[in-house]
Amino acid sequence: MKSAPAQPYLACRRTFANFVGAIGALKEAAQYGARRIPKSIREALVVVDHSDFDDENLDLEIGSALLRAMLGEEKPFVEQMGLDPSFLR
Repeated sequence: MKSAPAQPYLACRRTFANFVGAIGALKEAAQYGARRIPKSIREALVVVDHSDFDDENLDLEIGSALLRAMLGEEKPFVEQMGLDPSFLR
């Protein structure tokens, strides 16, 4: 577990029955981010755990930290970048 200062990131939140499903989604998120989020703004892969450190029923946000915010646009970042977050469903 790590505490960090506020930083923009692009993520999808989902619950997973166990670690097997979470690891599969983590791999997909890493590949998707590498393909669709420009390297000039993409930083580290991020996982935020909202569950109680249980091995089942994991409530996770999985995505990428961003080097800068949405450039002041009103439109959500997902729409700006033409991203389809359905890969985590």
